[in-house]
Amino acid sequence: MPEPTPTHTEAPYALSGPYPTPASHSEAPCSLNIKLRVAGGDVQITGRGQTPAEAVANVLETKALLTAALTAPTAPTAPTPRPSRTQRLGVLLACGTEKAVAQGDLARLTRLVKAYELVVRGHVVANPDGGGALVQSQAAGATTHYRVVGRRCECADYTRHVEAEQSYLCKHGLAYLLVQRLDAQEAADGS
Repeated sequence: MPEPTPTHTEAPYALSGPYPTPASHSEAPCSLNIKLRVAGGDVQITGRGQTPAEAVANVLETKALLTAALTAPTAPTAPTPRPSRTQRLGVLLACGTEKAVAQGDLARLTRLVKAYELVVRGHVVANPDGGGALVQSQAAGATTHYRVVGRRCECADYTRHVEAEQSYLCKHGLAYLLVQRLDAQEAADGS
């Protein structure tokens, strides 16, 4: 079988062949992994897409979100009696990041960063039918919402992993967990 010829040559990520035939994969056909040093440990970020450019964009966006979440905030000019919701979310993300790195669960780290993005963009809303939440898909222009109740989600990622790993949380479940913890913190201090 002839080797595929690259069709994407957009700088600065120009590719050159020859390429091996990609393995059959149930997810996006292009995948890019990078390794970063975070809190004294190595972290791997994976970006996936239909094209190499999409995979690179996904990695860069994930890296930017992770970097922003872990960047030390500047000293406030006036004391703030209570942290904002965004500040609380950043602390929760940093705590989750440290735990995932300590446990060597880099896949969970990637899902946690994506969950952070879902929360920041307001894609997690209370389920109007009661119980749990509806979490919007991250796909561009998506209108799909996944129902999350407790640790269970309707998405394919959760379904694919839950039997092998009972404590598995997909990015939608992690987003809902972040919102629950934010709400509990705010209720506890009257925010």
